[in-house]
Amino acid sequence: MSRLGPLREVLGPLSEMEGVVAALVLTRDGLPVEMVGHGVRADVLAAEAGTLASACRSAAERLMLGDAEGGSVMAPGYRLTCLLLEEHTLALVLDGNQADEGLEAARRLLPELRQALGEVSG
Repeated sequence: MSRLGPLREVLGPLSEMEGVVAALVLTRDGLPVEMVGHGVRADVLAAEAGTLASACRSAAERLMLGDAEGGSVMAPGYRLTCLLLEEHTLALVLDGNQADEGLEAARRLLPELRQALGEVSG
């Protein structure tokens, strides 16, 4: 059974939120899995978000900080935030003025996203 249907259902509410430009699930290898939103090419976002996610994981490991949860890049008017999962990353392009609301909504969806991706342990 394809996971794309459940993923789109989980991500769907994010596409309707003020402040969320795009939300993309990508693999650890930087390959796009599913995206909602507009104004951003999925392949470019996946490549850049994959690099950011990898750097976050590496920095946390090398500094012996424990497992990284995510990271952000701020630009004028926008924020790219990556929330790290076990084998995937949720990349969010957020409107800088409403980034916090979009980020909190995405965090609330993480348990459902993990389940849709088959990353639920136990």
